[in-house]
Amino acid sequence: MADAGPEQTVETTSVTTSVTLNGSASTDADGDPLTYTWIDGDANVIGSSHGQEVQLVP
Repeated sequence: MADAGPEQTVETTSVTTSVTLNGSASTDADGDPLTYTWIDGDANVIGSSHGQEVQLVP
């Protein structure tokens, strides 16, 4: 079951603003390894990882 936590809105105040997305609360009923893909509100892939976290840096 996917659980990426609450929705987040990030307003950048500088070019150094970064965001960490965390899917560590996600589980698989069979215990299979998970891969993670994050999409924005327009269905664009903004991050993908085999780990539970991805950091987005402008």
